[in-house]
Amino acid sequence: MVPSVRTRTRCGAQGCGGCDTLGGGALAPHPVARTARSGGSPDDAVGAELSDVELYDFLLNHGGDLIDRAAASAPVPASRSADFPTTARPLSPKRTARQAAKEAARARPSTGAQAALGAAREEISARVARNRSQRRRQESDEAWDRRRQRAQRRRSSR
Repeated sequence: MVPSVRTRTRCGAQGCGGCDTLGGGALAPHPVARTARSGGSPDDAVGAELSDVELYDFLLNHGGDLIDRAAASAPVPASRSADFPTTARPLSPKRTARQAAKEAARARPSTGAQAALGAAREEISARVARNRSQRRRQESDEAWDRRRQRAQRRRSSR
C-alpha cells in the first residue's frame, strides 16, 4: 500500500494548493485538492480546476498507484438513501450523452490572467458606451440649439 499524506502549500497570490505525497516522497498535484485534513473547510477547493490535459497527465503518471491503493483498501459499506433506490434503472444513452455534452459545455473557472483580461474588456466596453452616450447627448443638444436659433431668426425676420 502506498502511503498518502495531504499537505498544503503556499503559491503566491493564489493562496495555497494541494499535493499528495506518494510512495518514495515524491510530491504530486492532487486532482481535487481539498483542505479538510489540514484545517480548512471540506468545501474549500484550492486553486483553479485542472484542465483535461493536466488531469490526463496526472492519471497517466499516477493512475496505477491510485488503482493499487483503492484495491488494497478496506471496503466501505454503502449507505442506502432515498436518492438511490434498491432497483436502479439503467441510464438512457441519450440522457447520458446530453449530460456529458452539458458538462463539457460548462464554463470552467478562469485563471487570474483570464479574469484580468475579462475585467479589462469590460472596462473598455463601459468606457466606449459612456463616450457614445456622451457624444449622442452632445449631438442632441447641438441639434436643439440649431432649431432654437432657426426659430429665433424666423421670429426676428417677421
